Amino acid sequence: MGDCIIIPVGVTKETVLSLVSASSLGEKLECLVAVTVAGLEEEKKAILAGLEDSARSMGLVYKELWVKREISDFASTLLEALLEHKPTRVYLSLLSGSRFLYPILTQVLLYYWRLTGASVYILQGIEGGPWRAEPLPGYATVELPQGQRRVFIQIYEHPGEELRTMEDLIEKYGYGRSIYKILRELEVKGLIVWRRNRIRKTLPGKILYRMMEVSGGGVQGH
Repeated sequence: MGDCIIIPVGVTKETVLSLVSASSLGEKLECLVAVTVAGLEEEKKAILAGLEDSARSMGLVYKELWVKREISDFASTLLEALLEHKPTRVYLSLLSGSRFLYPILTQVLLYYWRLTGASVYILQGIEGGPWRAEPLPGYATVELPQGQRRVFIQIYEHPGEELRTMEDLIEKYGYGRSIYKILRELEVKGLIVWRRNRIRKTLPGKILYRMMEVSGGGVQGH
């Protein structure tokens, strides 16, 4: 299946509905999962109805999950829904309501990522303002083996948001073909985005690099 977006729903209608845009996330968006907790049901039902109408008009599969029992039951239900549709890319909105659910949702998505190898992103930004998709696994990465750590530091020491794979990394530091395996591993961990001769830094990568600076290189290799 194509891409899926998970939207926690609170009571701010404009924020929720503004997230439903195929042009923002790409034409491969095929599934929308709305999740919310019990309470203020009447207000939320109106918002969810609008969300469902928008999803249906865009030709998206729509699922609605309410947390009314044990949190673990909700988490397993969400994972079952993901495994049923098997999206290759999942976006989680951190811009909308039910923020109580954020830790649970990230745990489910990290489990799904490990289980399937799908790409998992969070939509991060200012509520009602600009946002960007960042790879979720990057925020869970706190350790790097020595080889990955060296390349990671060399990438983030380079000025600017991007660098050229060949000229700014391979030729500069004299790497052989083994560097491609390391770049792939860093990308899987959400610390870079790698496309042919371009390496783009990510926000979780920047955060990890700055923490390493502050701690004197505290991310130790195995």
